[in-house]
Formats: sequence, structure tokens, C-alpha cells
Amino acid sequence: MTHEGKQQKPDSGRQHSDSKVDPTQTDIGLASQASLMDIMRLQSVIGNQAVQRLLDRRQLQDKNRLSRRLDDEPRYTHADKTEAPPTPEAVGLPSTADSARNPNAMDDYLSPQTQKSLDLEKTLSLANPQNEEQRAALRSDLERLVRLNALGLMASHRAHVTYSRDQLLDSRRKQEVASQPSDRSTTAFAEMRLAANAVKQLNEKLEELENHRNHMHYAHSHALRGEVNDSIGEMNEHAPQYMTDDVRAALAGSFNSAQQNGNYNLFALGASRYLLNWRNQQIFGVKQGISRIFEQFPVFAKLDAEDIVAGDYESDQRLMEATQQAYSAILGDVDDAIRDIATNDIHPFDLPRAVEVTRSSLPQPVQQALNQAIEQREMNRFWLNMGLTLLEAMIVFIPVVGPVIAVGMAAGQLGMNLEDMLDRLSQAEAATDPFDSPMGVQAPGAFEWTMLGVQAAMTAFGAVQVFRSLRGVPVPEQPVPELEGKPQFRESQGANVPAGDPVVDPFSGEVLGQTSASARTPRSLNTAIRADVGESAAYKASLQRGEIGLQRPGGANVPGADFITAELDANGKVSQIIVNDAKTSIRGQFPTPEAPGAWTKWNAEVQQAIAPGRLNLGDPALEAEIRQAYAQGRVRLRQLNVDYSPNGQGNISGW
Repeated sequence: MTHEGKQQKPDSGRQHSDSKVDPTQTDIGLASQASLMDIMRLQSVIGNQAVQRLLDRRQLQDKNRLSRRLDDEPRYTHADKTEAPPTPEAVGLPSTADSARNPNAMDDYLSPQTQKSLDLEKTLSLANPQNEEQRAALRSDLERLVRLNALGLMASHRAHVTYSRDQLLDSRRKQEVASQPSDRSTTAFAEMRLAANAVKQLNEKLEELENHRNHMHYAHSHALRGEVNDSIGEMNEHAPQYMTDDVRAALAGSFNSAQQNGNYNLFALGASRYLLNWRNQQIFGVKQGISRIFEQFPVFAKLDAEDIVAGDYESDQRLMEATQQAYSAILGDVDDAIRDIATNDIHPFDLPRAVEVTRSSLPQPVQQALNQAIEQREMNRFWLNMGLTLLEAMIVFIPVVGPVIAVGMAAGQLGMNLEDMLDRLSQAEAATDPFDSPMGVQAPGAFEWTMLGVQAAMTAFGAVQVFRSLRGVPVPEQPVPELEGKPQFRESQGANVPAGDPVVDPFSGEVLGQTSASARTPRSLNTAIRADVGESAAYKASLQRGEIGLQRPGGANVPGADFITAELDANGKVSQIIVNDAKTSIRGQFPTPEAPGAWTKWNAEVQQAIAPGRLNLGDPALEAEIRQAYAQGRVRLRQLNVDYSPNGQGNISGW
């Protein structure tokens, strides 16, 4: 995102403490900081025409202008003048095309930033602000220093990524791979394959430990409610795993004391809290182990280690190609994050690690100025969120005009929330550590995206009510027309092969189905749940295209073919059997497909899917055509790419 089109604020020369404000020029930034009674009084002073003028100026609907107005007011330079945010061209940032032509373009841009940071740090260290006004005058330089330090941190991160890439893809290893048949696996990437297996095992251990930790939370909750038996039951089931002798001895001593004084509730409270902390320590250790591997192999940030272990890259040639693509994607994300920082697309105060580095390098008086600037920005953000809600509550009392402004405010706030989340996502995607990022910025979690969707739905619902009220008549609901020519899905009765653990109703004991995927960590939401959804979507899309389902998806992490279908020609005859490999990505990047003939590694599954007694379409002639296609070798492997990136929106390609 660039900042083109944003207007530079004129230098009013006003004092922010004593100046009087013309009520007709009052903007939403002032109104959002008032109490409800003040806002209502303000409305009575400026009238509906002034409110309409606010709407016409689109101060509420233009999220970029509104966020800049609230977040960056006031912004000072040494001359006490405002400054416009830099554009990529203004700061000399290389574009993506520039980087493609010159791989060193971004390094050339980053090299002088360190010296600029040192020079500015030296200048600021001589400052000695004594009051609030003097501290405020330093804000622009402090923002710039934080931004420069952030670029320095990103330069170091980028250098680490390129170094690990060059080590892993050195000329010796490339020659070794090139000298072998393209379908063979040698020792060239043996260390990387071992590391991938270690990541897979550690991730499995992490999920197991986090599950046990969750049950320690349950145990502690039971203890708080006095449910001692339930608390001890949870601990008995979920505490013994990986318990060391010292932990066992500590629990035994505590339990003996409880037996002597008869206070088992106190034991349950203390033991559950103790075991919860102990599990946290174990989880921290496992995460540290995973981080160490990712530090040595940043490529795993894009190239899923579990895919390597599962055999998706059996040959070194395919693994090397996938590794090259993964490193290109990582460096692309790093460069995008650098551009966001350099152009102030993400505010420097939203980069915790850069703020920490800056604060530690400054003398105490200037640190206070930095703290004041950050606190002021946080206060503005608070009033942005709270104040708009107060305005919305007040403005519904304004006839006709009020509801329109309310929708404008909701839309503006929604846009700013989305922009903030996308900025965080951009910084987090530049990370190569699954639990940390160079700037200390965490990607929005599933809960935040869900709540944003709820907010969008509520805003849309509010808009509907506004437009209904403006028209003065209710909008009748339109009946949903019957679909004509509904697609006829055909699937073998033996297509469903249970692969996961059964899901059992705890009350009736009825088996409701099988578990196809589960997730206990944010990462596994993508590697398990999202991948499972992607496989199902690809299978349904295949059936919608008229293919015949021979074997359904069994689960994203289940070994074997993802699903198997049979394709018909224009005359309705079976043309071929397709063994499908569904790849799901939230970044829009996919591995190079294997050759169509590589389906043979799943030959046993194909034979089972078309075996008599399992292949059952209720049409013996069609079943015979499918078996004949197999006998004649009309079978191929197909990779379907399910793109859940912001641009992909679930698009499926590879047909």
C-alpha cells in the first residue's frame, strides 16, 4: 500500500493546549474524544448541516485519512512543521521488478540505513527535553529512529535467510543432485530431511503437551469449584506423561500432607497449578527446539516439513526445486515487510522489537519523550475505537442523516481494523520462526479474523436497516428460485474409507463419524484443518465437473492419495482414472507438480478402490469401463492447487 493521494496537513501554527476551535470546523477526531453528553451538546451547536459536511468530506469512510489524522496528530519536525509519509519512490525503495532484475537491489537500499540510524541516535542523545512540549517536539525524529532501527533488524533477518539459502543450495550440492537420476534421493539433502522429520515429531509432541496442558486448566477449574474428585481425575489421566522423578516426588510429598490434614481441596488447587506451570515449561522447551531447527532451516517457513516426511519430495531434484521456490517466497515476504516499514504503511510504534532497541539506546530524558509519544498514540487509538461507538449511540437521534453517518463510521472503523490486521499479517509472514517474528509482531489469530467477519456482518446489517428506514418501507424478502439442471454427483458406495479416529457421542455411545483433522495450535489450523477443508473442496469440485468419486479424502495428514476419481469423455465413456494430490496454501504458492506417471506409488489404493465388492455404482457396465481404464494404463496423477490466499479466495487450479 502506498500513501499516494494523502494530503499534507497545513502548518496551522496553533498551540494544541489553548487554541479555540471553530465549532463548524470540528472534525470527528475531536468528537470521538468527547463524552456522550459533550457529543450531544456538540451536535446541538454545529447542527445537521455541519454533520453532513463531515460525511461529504468522507472523514469517516476514508480509513487511511482518518487513521493518519488520529494516529499521527500532532507530527512535528524540528521546524515544527508537518511531514507527509514517504512514498517508495521518495525513499529509494526497489520495486519487485527491480529486485527481479537485480537480486542485490534491496541490500543496496538497506546498507546505508544503519549509518542513518547511528547519526540520528547520536543527535537525539544530545537532546535534553524538560517539559511535555519539548518532548512532543522530538516525536517525528523518534518515529524515524524506530523506523530506521526496524529496517536494521529486517536487514539482519534478510541476511540470515540469504546465507542459509546459499549454504543449502551451494554449487557442490547442485552438482551432486544434477549428476543423479531425477527420481533418486541421495545424501545431498539428507540433513534437511532429518530436520524435517524432527520438526514433524516435535510438532506432534507439542500438540500432545498442549492437550495435556488444557486438561490441567480443567483440573484447576474443578479445584476452584471444590470438585476435588474431578480435578484429581484430570490429573491422573493427563499428568503422568513425561513426568520426571523430581516432579513425582514433589506431588507425592504434597499428597502425603493432604492425607495427614484431610484437606484434599488444597492439594488439588496446588497440584493442578504446579502441573500447569510444569506443562508450560515443557511446551516452552519443545517450542525452543522447533525454533532452533527453523533457525538453521528457514525454508521450513514456506516448505512444510510434514510434506517432506510424507514423501511429497522423494527425489532430490524436486526437493531442490521446492526449496528454491520457498526461499524466493520467504525473501519476497521479507521485502514486502521492509517496504511497509520504510513507507510507514505500518506505524513504527507498532513494531515492538524496534521500539525496544530504540528505547535501550537513548538517554533517560529522551526515553521519556519516546514513552510519551507512544502513550499519546495509544490514547488516540483508544478513543478511535471507543469514541466512534459513542458517536454511533448519539447520532441515531439525528433524524434521517444520523443513520447514514452511523453506517459510514462503522465502515470506516471496519476498514481501519482490517488494514491494521493486514499490516500485522505482512510483518508476521516475513518471519521464519513459527513462534516469533523479527519485529515481535504476531499475525492475527483465528478469533480476530472471526470477529472481523462478525463486525462486517453487523455493519452490513446496520446498512440494510438504514436503507430501509430511508425508503420508509420494508424490503420484501425475495424467494430463492429453484435451481435448474442440478448437477448429478456420482460416487461409489465404497468411496468412504474410514481413516481417522471415530467420533463417539459421549452420552449415547453412537459413532457419529471419523476425525479427519484436529488442531491445537495456530500453525496446525493451516497444516491440518485448512488442508483438510482444501482436500474436501477439491473433491467436491471434481464431482461438480462430472467426475466419478472412487475414493473420498481421508484426512489431510493421512498417508496416501488425497482422493481418486474417474473422468468421462464427451460421450460419457470413462477416459481415465485420476489420482489426486490436493495442495492447500494460504499464501498462493505451491510446489512443482510431479509427473503424471508418478501415480504408481499409490497403485495399491487405486486397485482397492476399483476392486469388486468396493466399487459399487449400481451400473455394472460403468464399473467395467473403470476397471478397463486401469488395465489399459489410463491412469494419471493430478495436482490440484487450492488457493486460500487473500487473492485466491479458495480458487482451485490444476485441472
